[in-house]
Amino acid sequence: MIEHDLSGRTLGEFVLREQIGEGGYGAVYRCEQPALRREVVVKVLRKQDPVAEERFLREAQLASRLEHPYAAHVYAFGAEADGLLWIAMELVPGVTLKDWLESRGAMPLEQFVPFFECVAEVVHAAHDRGIVHRDLKPSNIMVLERGERLIPKLLDFGIAKVDDPHDVGWPVGSRDGLPRSEREARARALIELVGLAGFEARYPRELSGGMKQRVAIARALALDAPILLMDEPFGALDEQTRLLMGEWLLGIWARTRKTVVFVTHSLQEAILLSQRIVVMTARPGRIKASFAVELPAPRDLDAAPAAALRHALWDAIRDESRRALDGGA
Repeated sequence: MIEHDLSGRTLGEFVLREQIGEGGYGAVYRCEQPALRREVVVKVLRKQDPVAEERFLREAQLASRLEHPYAAHVYAFGAEADGLLWIAMELVPGVTLKDWLESRGAMPLEQFVPFFECVAEVVHAAHDRGIVHRDLKPSNIMVLERGERLIPKLLDFGIAKVDDPHDVGWPVGSRDGLPRSEREARARALIELVGLAGFEARYPRELSGGMKQRVAIARALALDAPILLMDEPFGALDEQTRLLMGEWLLGIWARTRKTVVFVTHSLQEAILLSQRIVVMTARPGRIKASFAVELPAPRDLDAAPAAALRHALWDAIRDESRRALDGGA
């Protein structure tokens, strides 16, 4: 923690005006950037060892390149002569998702689905750039209200982790304070869980499409989050592999019992995997219908109950598909 209030100090182009938060990592300040006449947030981190400082600067540089409407932008970062590390970020109006849920209760399904689709979109965009958020939780997601629509802004990409294949600590699964031995043990357990024992030293180019998807799911499980967001994870696979991956995912779910929000355009995949199927409209995205799936396991997709559900789903989605083809989405 920072030992004293730094209000009034200048870090880079930013003048620290008021401390507004504090934690084990350091302190957060509301700041002014006089040159641009705007308010920002600066997070000041406690002194690090030289190796950690170098890693922090490398990670902050990459995080600052992430431009996305659902992510708070990182403006600048630096290291001071006295050992302080700092990150200047966008000041986002609104309340955190944690505070929103505490004051209003559970989010209605028609707001929840599009809201978390946006969260999944920004996380996916970050992963494409090799950035993995270390601390994805309700207190790090801001909620902006635009009429009836809720828009997320994901905070703290400045403490994201660079996805570096040479980091044997498995960055996605690591958490601050965990010994390396524990992180490596968790990584080995997850590799075995997803059926990839013996492939630990393989490069991505040496893995099949299905194996790569299993790696991605293991990395998501490494965070031990209560909810997993999966946006068409099997969309690029051939039909046979896609069905096998669906059955494999059900086996993983049976062992972990995680809540999964799974986005798919496949009726067959939805029926195979879901306990509830939500049909969305074309733009603007709204909930059109919701179906409880009470088919026994293992599910026979050719049996009459599954066929009846497939017809009901197609009836609900047919007009939306036509709108999308006609340019309405």
